[in-house]
Amino acid sequence: MRKRSYRKKAKFKLRQETIFAIVQIVLLFATGIIFLSFFQDGPLLGVVQTVTDKYFGNGKFLLPVIMLLSLLQTTKLKFLSFRPTVLLGLTLVWLTILSMFRSGLIGMTIWDNIEIFLGGLVTGLIMFGIFLIGLMILFDTSIDEILELFKNLFKGIRDGLNKLTSKTFSMRNKSSVYIQNELP
Repeated sequence: MRKRSYRKKAKFKLRQETIFAIVQIVLLFATGIIFLSFFQDGPLLGVVQTVTDKYFGNGKFLLPVIMLLSLLQTTKLKFLSFRPTVLLGLTLVWLTILSMFRSGLIGMTIWDNIEIFLGGLVTGLIMFGIFLIGLMILFDTSIDEILELFKNLFKGIRDGLNKLTSKTFSMRNKSSVYIQNELP
């Protein structure tokens, strides 16, 4: 019997900095192509637009932002650096918005897979909770500050609606009296 001869495999090893540089270039080009697909037409850009619309729905507009933040996270430039919590929080908020509005295949898949086991109401509550957690991570705040923000937001909406409806009803009464006085 003949002995098998084994070839030595060629060792191909890249430095970690080179791998990061390749990832940065790929992310930069992918971000640019996705961003350009929103504004320009062409065979490649049309395919990119179709694919992003299919998978992300209206959430596709935040995809370049998240990809750009991922790119900036891998750089070692001091003036472009930020904490990783910004990227994590924004990604959580983005994914929960996708799932709550069932936007694209990704949003529908997330929602449907949780809804099968827990039901629609519980899934909505879980998604709202993850949304709040994402906001807390994104802005590095406590739950008290976020609840205070929502309280002020709803108070402002309520006051604006009250002001709008009070002006509408007061104008309607004055104008109807004015019109009544003008009639022969």
